[in-house]
Amino acid sequence: MLVLVPLAACGGDAGWTGTVRDSAGVVIVENGESGAWTGDDAWAFREAVRIGTAAGEAAYQFGAVVGVDEDSDGNLYVLDQQAQEVRVFDPTGTYLTTLGRPGNGPGELSRGAAAVMVGAGDTVYVPDLLLQRMTMYTAAGEDAGTFPIPLQQGISMRWELAPDNSFLQQVRTMTLPNQPDTVPDSNLILKRATDGTLQDTVLELLVGETLQFNEGGPQIRLFESEPVWTQLSGSRLATAINSTYRIEVYDLAGDLRRVVTRPFTREPVTEADREAFRRLLREAWQDQGVPSQAVQQLMANVSFAAEYPAFAQLMAGPGGSLLVQHIRTAEQAGEKAESFDAQDVGAPTWDVFDEDGRYLGVIRFPDRYRPVRYVGGHFLGIWRDEMDVQYVMVLEPGGVAG
Repeated sequence: MLVLVPLAACGGDAGWTGTVRDSAGVVIVENGESGAWTGDDAWAFREAVRIGTAAGEAAYQFGAVVGVDEDSDGNLYVLDQQAQEVRVFDPTGTYLTTLGRPGNGPGELSRGAAAVMVGAGDTVYVPDLLLQRMTMYTAAGEDAGTFPIPLQQGISMRWELAPDNSFLQQVRTMTLPNQPDTVPDSNLILKRATDGTLQDTVLELLVGETLQFNEGGPQIRLFESEPVWTQLSGSRLATAINSTYRIEVYDLAGDLRRVVTRPFTREPVTEADREAFRRLLREAWQDQGVPSQAVQQLMANVSFAAEYPAFAQLMAGPGGSLLVQHIRTAEQAGEKAESFDAQDVGAPTWDVFDEDGRYLGVIRFPDRYRPVRYVGGHFLGIWRDEMDVQYVMVLEPGGVAG
């Protein structure tokens, strides 16, 4: 296994242009254009494991992978939403067993299963949005019960396990058509115990503007401002609105500790870009079997912001680092012979900041690779080949980028 050089030692401050100051107890890190890395410091990636096949054993064929995690022995847990099951593979990628099966009974999963998380004692957790429950399995793969996730409390947007083995749940509440306006729109990160008990509201995020509802149905406005967040080492949360390059770092008590900025100019969404995305959306819906009349209705409800976001996503990386994903423009998307996800406009390139918020430089993941999480010294992610077949891929960072 490759050993990753500690980030604080990479390149020193030789190329870094920025300032650090204190504002009422909050550290403000204002980065310049240049990063601390020299040309020899950016990471290359080595493929350690690839799981999947276009044809062959059924256990290695994936339909819709939506989650990947790892237990204390390095075994990989892969949630296939289409198959409605979690498949377990050893650290070399050899199939071991399957957790769950389609259904709504004990230990069963629906197509609303949204993530897989491995917690203390290698207990496996799968939030199931259609069944409105968290389904749990023991380390031995046995059904360990459930707890409810009532839709009335809001739409679960994301789940993560915190270092203390509590859940962080992002919940969006909104008023839907033909429903009484009794609950204000909100976007919260809640902390829950592993039995589902609500412990605290950690943060209140701004409400995103991409998806809205009215009497005419869902309105999709691509590239509008959206809140993004990720867990960082040291029990920290990084949050931002992706319309501006300003990242706020909080502790789990909800106190702001650090602000990280970097100069950035948003690119305009041109008419050629809009037409390219309309075409990609239309093709994607048609490929999914959506009837032509419904496609036309959906397209009528799609509009665009004037500019691309400053970035797509945030993710934790090695050594307490923070990774910030670049945007994939319409021109770049059109160059790839792959399915298009209107909610995923991320590029393979990411900015990297060290634990203190200093800008280091840019890394590049393989094309068509979506990293899911960094754990155990490597990235777990999903890669698609030219035929759009899914694979689970483990990448080890280290060495020098070519």
